[in-house]
Amino acid sequence: NDTTLLSFTFGGAAPKGKTAIRFAVDMQKVASISSNGVYVAGNFQGKYNNASGDWKPNESRMINLFNNNKVYEFIAIVDSTDGIEWKYINDNNWGPGEESIPTPCQKGGGNSNRFYQATSTSVVFLIIILLLATSAT
Repeated sequence: NDTTLLSFTFGGAAPKGKTAIRFAVDMQKVASISSNGVYVAGNFQGKYNNASGDWKPNESRMINLFNNNKVYEFIAIVDSTDGIEWKYINDNNWGPGEESIPTPCQKGGGNSNRFYQATSTSVVFLIIILLLATSAT
């Protein structure tokens, strides 16, 4: 089967006028990684990232690229003016595998999500060490 790829004009690491964001989470301190995988969910998923909508906990699976670590990664494409909100999930559904975000890392104003204001420069987030009170199945 042949696959047809879309043609994009690239301006650096993302299509022209867009921004690439690399999400990375370190799972070394998690007792067990869910057999369902590690995911990131947020308000960026549906627009350009092959998800059926935003905040879908089972549609943006993160990948562990190296066998010698437990760092899972996902690269998303967003508009350079988007305010990005997200959470990491050690499973493919909301529940005990959903991260509990420390207050200084939250958007604030009653919003407990992580937040980043995109710019025209692609960004690599610092690796977040995920700590969960309970481990997912």
